Amino acid sequence: MSPWKALTFKVGLDADSAFPMAQFRGVNDPITISFSLTAAQTKVSRTLKIGITLAQSSGRSSVTVNGKWTAAVPASVAVKTRGVTRGVIVGNYKLYEYIIPSSALVAGTNTIKLTVASGATDPSEKFLASSVVFDALELV
Repeated sequence: MSPWKALTFKVGLDADSAFPMAQFRGVNDPITISFSLTAAQTKVSRTLKIGITLAQSSGRSSVTVNGKWTAAVPASVAVKTRGVTRGVIVGNYKLYEYIIPSSALVAGTNTIKLTVASGATDPSEKFLASSVVFDALELV
């Protein structure tokens, strides 16, 4: 298994298995997704869909595109306990949708930076920090 750390995932180049199943604030935060668009593809707004099966300690994704546009941070559906580390069998599935305006996109290489947003104070044990467990990501 690869070490848990911040990373850049390159769409079309990296294996799907390189994308982490979970993101813990202070461990593998941020996750940056790099992808290319044609000039024609930048003419319309896009929607980033992030499906999570579980979040803990008020965790949810904060999204920044190309370092210049940041989405509003949505409300959390996170459990108040250590869901990821204690083996929750019924999560709190949530599909978050972030509408990215066309003005935030560029022809060529684009980046989406995912960080864990939370109002909670993280404990000293970093794998008990605010986190999200990913099910799927899609940019449409």
